[in-house]
Amino acid sequence: QEGGLLKVEQEEEEEEVEEEEEEEEGVVLDPTGDNVVSTLHIVLWCFKNPSVASCIQAGLINNLKDGVMWGVLASFMQDQWGVSDAWYGSLTFAYALTWGIVQLFTGALSDKLGRKWFMCSGMLIQGVCMLTIPLVPVVLSGWARLASWLVTCFLLGLGTALVYPVFQAAVGDASPPLWRGSVIGTYRLFRDMGYVVGALVSGLAADYISLDGSLYMTAALLFLSSLCLTLFYGRGMSYAADQAAQGVQLEMEVEAKRKE
Repeated sequence: QEGGLLKVEQEEEEEEVEEEEEEEEGVVLDPTGDNVVSTLHIVLWCFKNPSVASCIQAGLINNLKDGVMWGVLASFMQDQWGVSDAWYGSLTFAYALTWGIVQLFTGALSDKLGRKWFMCSGMLIQGVCMLTIPLVPVVLSGWARLASWLVTCFLLGLGTALVYPVFQAAVGDASPPLWRGSVIGTYRLFRDMGYVVGALVSGLAADYISLDGSLYMTAALLFLSSLCLTLFYGRGMSYAADQAAQGVQLEMEVEAKRKE
């Protein structure tokens, strides 16, 4: 019996060493359990899977919009239309407050009602808001202009809250269990690149087109992103479900062997 226990302990130690070596080499188990795959393979898989790829592009464009707001909105409202610091602070506060509070509920609601239409409608609402911001001064002035911008910022926060927690949950839904951490990491890499891309693109657009043109461009990208989600999210989910089942079966087999 003592010899058997020592053998089991030795096998467990060898398995732990192998797992550590795989982590150091940047590889993870394939959900089928047949081999190991590189992190690069998983990144490429993310762009081949329509559901994950559509979430990646939407996450990037959602954060691109924030980059545009940081880089352009202050100049547009304050320099071009004379909005005071106090009013500009109130507008950005309305956006951030709505986003922060409402997202506490949208993730849970998407668990019950489904992810897709939260994401599609959220991107669509944001597109309408970014289109409205440069149009408001054309038709309104004074307090009516400021009030319209305030409502627009509340709605922009609502649109962001509809998508922000749901994107990551949707990526998790479409991912095989044994790859889920790597897939979500890939999504977050490209999502957060949106801040950088948005700041750069909006600055170039503002210089070579106009401040208004930068906002119109962002609105167009948000509309296209919503369309992309409508067309492609949901495809490839059966593959992920099959891989999930195989992953669970593999885990059960491994656990059974350990008990033996």
